[in-house]
Amino acid sequence: MLLFDMRNVVPRPVGIGAYILLLLLLHVVPLGPADVNQYGVGGLRADYCLHALVFLPWMFLGPFRRRPAALPLPKTARAAAWLGLGIVAAVFLEGLQYSLPYRSFNPLDAVFNAAGVTAGALMWLRLRRRGLN
Repeated sequence: MLLFDMRNVVPRPVGIGAYILLLLLLHVVPLGPADVNQYGVGGLRADYCLHALVFLPWMFLGPFRRRPAALPLPKTARAAAWLGLGIVAAVFLEGLQYSLPYRSFNPLDAVFNAAGVTAGALMWLRLRRRGLN
């Protein structure tokens, strides 16, 4: 019995746009005094895990269901392009904080953002090979 079946789920542009807007807001809006940096396990800050988790859904929102007329590429090429775009977006959003006086830039946050995109891609690929995505 499957817990979920991704075969018939088609991400809509509104959902993709809402997710990207959420990512942007999380990276530029001041979040207040909540300090997750003080928590961690084995030297790994909870903040890093949150960065990875926020970017984990990236691949599942990709434009893979239908072949759009504007991008007549095979599914594999579209997936690779979406993965590359996700990694660039993950690093760019963290780098954007460098220019904001009320936010702090941390290169490791950018690494964990990209790691979240990559981990999501591995999960997406595994589900795809099982025929669930």
